[in-house]
Amino acid sequence: MNTTTIPQASIFMISSHRKTPISESKLEAWRKTNPSTRKLETIHDSIVARERIDLAGGRALDDLLLAVAAAEAAAPSVDRSGATCVVVVELGAEANSLIEAISGRPVAELPGGIVADGLRLFDLPGPTDRWLLVYENEHAADALSFARAALRDFAFACHKVADQFALYRSGRRAQALEAERTLRDRVEAFAFPRESVNPRDRCDAASRAALEIAEAYRKALLGQGDAARVEAMLVANLRNLELIASRMGVAPGSPGAALLARRIEEERLGLDQVRADLGLIGPTVVAAESIARLCHGEVQASLTLVEARENEIRVDQGRRADRNNRRLVLVGLWIGLTQIAVGWNSCLPERERYSLPTFLTWVIIIPALAVGITLIRRLLRREGNASKPSRNRTPALR
Repeated sequence: MNTTTIPQASIFMISSHRKTPISESKLEAWRKTNPSTRKLETIHDSIVARERIDLAGGRALDDLLLAVAAAEAAAPSVDRSGATCVVVVELGAEANSLIEAISGRPVAELPGGIVADGLRLFDLPGPTDRWLLVYENEHAADALSFARAALRDFAFACHKVADQFALYRSGRRAQALEAERTLRDRVEAFAFPRESVNPRDRCDAASRAALEIAEAYRKALLGQGDAARVEAMLVANLRNLELIASRMGVAPGSPGAALLARRIEEERLGLDQVRADLGLIGPTVVAAESIARLCHGEVQASLTLVEARENEIRVDQGRRADRNNRRLVLVGLWIGLTQIAVGWNSCLPERERYSLPTFLTWVIIIPALAVGITLIRRLLRREGNASKPSRNRTPALR
């Protein structure tokens, strides 16, 4: 049991909470249990709960430590973003001995030191966030004011930054990284069928690849957006934290200023992690976008080839239909001329139908008609071959 006595001490328990209807109700109930020492303050979308516990002089050090543990246990936990306990102690004759007794470490090993005339601030080691503010007797009012205002604002800003990263790390980060891994696997597995030159096959392959990547790309893009939003909020709140630290009245270059800067750098680690995640997701998303553009171009090119080949087939079918129609016209012409010849022959007197002149006329006219029709067919065929396009322009369709 440590019997070291303390001249005077106060405990400020500061906790930050996300503002919700449930948290407002429970925090108000917590405040009403002891309204003289418990205060609530709403800051934007958060609620700051503060409790002050004063210990009379001459109390044993163990009483102070028990009071600190009790204050931390009694702090509200509903939707809590963070909690900081500030122990304000008046220094006696043996200042360093008292600090070492409270912290359990030599003063030289403690982060922190002088923050202003007669005030020293230290970061106490342990599983919870504890600050030790010690003051000389004539600076009691300055110490209480510093703990009640400056340290409260600084602690709240630290809670805000830590809570934003904690929410990202507990849910959104795992989802974003899982989406990135899935998208990267799809991108690495992407390939067109090189063995096929059929435009329909390449079009189908590009469409399937685009559909497989599209869903993974959507999830990765959402994860990237979540990380980017968290990054923007962390940047803004860290800037606010730096602004608060600059207005706390801590002497520049002092050990206290170094302690605040160290705490800001610790909170900045969350921002560095978010930016690292964005650096991991970004190249994969860019690769997926490049593949999507490639698939789109492949689909467009394949559809163009398919359409060109189908147009060529339709033109060829039309040409064949025209050739068949010409053949039918020639057959009809042959039949018509034959009927004319038969009619003409029937109009002759019976004795002239089988005469030598009539026979010679048939012998000359019929072969002449056949020769003329053949010449016309050859001429039409030659013109058709001259105007017919090459069949080697596009690949054959299956």
